[in-house]
Amino acid sequence: MNIDRFHIIVFNHERVCSFLDNFGKIINFDPEQDKIFIIDCSAKDKLQYKEVTDFSQKHGWALGEQIHFIRRKNWGIDQGARIDYFSLLHQSVMKPKYIWQFQEHYLDLRSFWSIWKEGTYNVDGKYFGGQIKGDVIPNELVIDLNVCEKIYETHPQVSVIYADRLKIGIFPYTNSDFFYLDGANFSIRTSYALQAFDQNLLENCKSIYDLTYNWALFMEFRWGFQMTKKGGSFYDLVSNYYFNNPQSLRKIETENNICLHQTAEAYYEETYKKFSCYYSSFANSSILIKKMYQGIFLLKKISRLFKNIIKYILDQIACLKTIKTFKFKLLRFGDN
Repeated sequence: MNIDRFHIIVFNHERVCSFLDNFGKIINFDPEQDKIFIIDCSAKDKLQYKEVTDFSQKHGWALGEQIHFIRRKNWGIDQGARIDYFSLLHQSVMKPKYIWQFQEHYLDLRSFWSIWKEGTYNVDGKYFGGQIKGDVIPNELVIDLNVCEKIYETHPQVSVIYADRLKIGIFPYTNSDFFYLDGANFSIRTSYALQAFDQNLLENCKSIYDLTYNWALFMEFRWGFQMTKKGGSFYDLVSNYYFNNPQSLRKIETENNICLHQTAEAYYEETYKKFSCYYSSFANSSILIKKMYQGIFLLKKISRLFKNIIKYILDQIACLKTIKTFKFKLLRFGDN
C-alpha cells in the first residue's frame, strides 16, 4: 500500500468557502498522493457538505477519496478540533508522511473573519482595527507542496514547516523559552506529530477543558511547547531559515542582523501558567484523583453552561423589551 504524501487538514466551522475559494494558494497538490480532510463542527453541516461536494465535482474528485468530510462535536474551537484530529491520527491506518493543518480561513486574506474589526486593540494596547489577523497566511505566499516535500527530504532534522505573517513566537516561560505559532497553523512530519502529541497528552488536555476561550489560548501555546521540547527543527517558509530552539534562532538573527520572531505579551503568562498547573496536577495524579478532577471540571462546565444559558435568555428578554418599546413609540408617533 502506497503511503500518502500530504494530508491537508482543515478545521471548519460554518465557513468552508473560505478555504475552498482560496485553495489556489496551495500549489502542486497531487490527487494521486495528497488528500484533503475537512474536519467540520458546523451547525449547518449540510450546507458545508454541499459546498465540499460541489468543489470535489468541479475538480473531478470523489468525495471520500481525494477529499473527505468528517464531522465532530463542536467543542474547544479549533484547538479542540486539533485534539480530535491528532487522536484520530493515532488510530488511523492511513497515515501520511506529512501534514499541513490549519483553520479554514488561514489562506483567506479578504473575508471579514480574517480581518480585525474596527475598534479592536491588542492586549498590549496596539490598535489592530482593519488589519489582517495574525493567524492568516503572509501576503503573496503560496504553499508549494513539492517545495515542502523537498525541505523535509533535504533536511531530515526539520520536523515543522510554518508560514506565520507575524513571525514565529517565542514564549518566555520560567526560564525555559519555547516556540508558538499564531492560530497553531503549521505543517509537521506525521512521525513527529505522533511523538510530540501522544495520546496521554491529548487525553489530559481534553480533560482540563473548561468551556473557556482561555483554554484554547493555552492549547495554542501548548502545541508549540510540545514541538519545541521534542527537539525538532522549525523551517520558516518566508525567510527559508531553520532552527531547533530559541537560542539557535537568536544566533541566526544576530549573525544576519535580522528579526525572525515575535515575543508573547506578558498578559498571556498568567493564563498559560494557570492551565499548565491544571495539566500537571491532572497528568501526575492517580486514577482515583483523576476521576475526582474530572468531576470538578465537569461541575465547572455545567455551571458555566448554565450561566451562558441564563445570559442568553436575559439577552433575548432585553431584546424583546427593546422591540416592544420601539413599537410602542412608533405607534404613538403614528397617532400624532
